[in-house]
Amino acid sequence: MKKLISLFIAFQFLFASVYPAIAVWIWDPKTGKWSNPKYEVKGSSREQFRHAESFEKKGKWERAAKEYKKLVKAYPTSPLASQALRRGAEAYKNSGYYYEAFKSYQMIVEKYPSYSDIQGVVEEEFKIGKLFLSGKKRKLKLIKLALFPSMDIAIEIFQMVVENFPYGNLADQAQFNIGRAYEKKRKYPETIEAYRKLLKEYKNSSLRDDAKYRMGLCAYKQSKGASYDQAATDKALEVYKEFLREYPQSPMAGEVKSKVYELNSRKAQGLFQIAAYYDKVGENKSAAVYYQQVIETFPESEEAKLARKRIDALHGNSK
Repeated sequence: MKKLISLFIAFQFLFASVYPAIAVWIWDPKTGKWSNPKYEVKGSSREQFRHAESFEKKGKWERAAKEYKKLVKAYPTSPLASQALRRGAEAYKNSGYYYEAFKSYQMIVEKYPSYSDIQGVVEEEFKIGKLFLSGKKRKLKLIKLALFPSMDIAIEIFQMVVENFPYGNLADQAQFNIGRAYEKKRKYPETIEAYRKLLKEYKNSSLRDDAKYRMGLCAYKQSKGASYDQAATDKALEVYKEFLREYPQSPMAGEVKSKVYELNSRKAQGLFQIAAYYDKVGENKSAAVYYQQVIETFPESEEAKLARKRIDALHGNSK
């Protein structure tokens, strides 16, 4: 075996002398690994930083990002490590790898919390989150195509912004955007919960009225998902009535009033349909109870007019 290794090493030197431009990979029998001096980390963090910076200056963003990342891995305690992550994140952004940029920013927050511009780092995360919220796809490294769904990534990023600085100047906006991302996915229960958290945690947020409106809108959309969804209709009415009490001067108040009228009409229709069923099968007492409920609960509705006529007819039949 030793003879074989010696022969292989001799061949390696011979190959390198004949083809110096090609022979870049070297076998190390001690480690049992191939190595390439071209891609190995430099002897110091400063030297590695300058090496990465050289690719950055040439506009070779992907290579620069990789070299900055190698510095952090090889010299995690270096004073240059956090700066390398920041520069690497910028390089990733310039090459279109926004998710990888976010991961680099987040590593600064987690590993180097005393970094001088930590607030600026979180602001950059927020900007990337907004890109994905607007529909930006995540770019795959291997095939260099943007394919991954964007809303899940937006949710992940905004959640980290909230966790990083739960009461920072961007926290309420990030929480609101979590709701918007869920809403775009049509995951209405999760949307409502995200907006509810904003209302609970951020009492002074300028987004509270919008969050309350969108909570009602999600419940409204849920109620339209079936022919008559009593629970969703009641939830939408509850939220919308709260909205009108709290924000009567809101530009959205007119639209909310219109939806409240529609939801009330839908509830009236639901009650009337129950009454009509009992009416049809000859359960006159039960029919009268539901017709009366329509009249008392929704006196101005068309269903109330029809209910009055049916009650009169039922009373006439009972004589």
